[in-house]
Amino acid sequence: MTREEYDRYFKINSKNEVIFIGEKLEVFIPERYKDKELMTVTSDISTIAIFHMVVDDKITVKYFLPAFIKIVPSSIDIVLIDEERYVKATLVKNDVWMANRELLRVEKVAYLIWNEFIYWGNIPKWMSYEDVLQLFQTLQDVTGLNFDVPSVVFQTIVSHLARSQKNLDEQYRLTDMKEPPQFIPLHSVAHAATSVTARIIGSYFDDSINVSLLQDKGQTSELEDILRS
Repeated sequence: MTREEYDRYFKINSKNEVIFIGEKLEVFIPERYKDKELMTVTSDISTIAIFHMVVDDKITVKYFLPAFIKIVPSSIDIVLIDEERYVKATLVKNDVWMANRELLRVEKVAYLIWNEFIYWGNIPKWMSYEDVLQLFQTLQDVTGLNFDVPSVVFQTIVSHLARSQKNLDEQYRLTDMKEPPQFIPLHSVAHAATSVTARIIGSYFDDSINVSLLQDKGQTSELEDILRS
């Protein structure tokens, strides 16, 4: 959504609230966020603003803001999309899209997102490879947290976790990149490591030994070089 489109569908009132002024706005938030300290649902919704939404049944928007917002919708439902449960917030004209447009910088958000998206591998399906590569820069810009490491470190991790959907042992960047990637969890044993050394320093030592015995030694990777240095 461009800035011009955003201004057409939202306005700020005297209470510093952001009001939706279109006909209908449907926001789809992964229900699992509730178990990961990323969302609470009562009569309204407090959530990390990383989700997709549909405006007036015609414009699909990828929304990525690593900060908490409070939405006051007209209705809240649970829907199933591609076998995944979502909280669907439906707003109609003059509903509160953002209860306060002043964002609070919360460093904990960076940890929560790292844990959910990278460690557990639950990256939203609408996020592209390039979106994920920019994830940590956006986190630093919004939260004010300085990771104090070069961005190439995070880019190396992301490139290591992005795999071909047809073959999880093949890194996505080595494909023609015409199809969306499949992201594996950072803690994955069977596919996350490409050599014996990287496997046996993983989270599950016994499982890693078994996988290493069953598979060929493989090649070293940039991520293993970082772990060994």
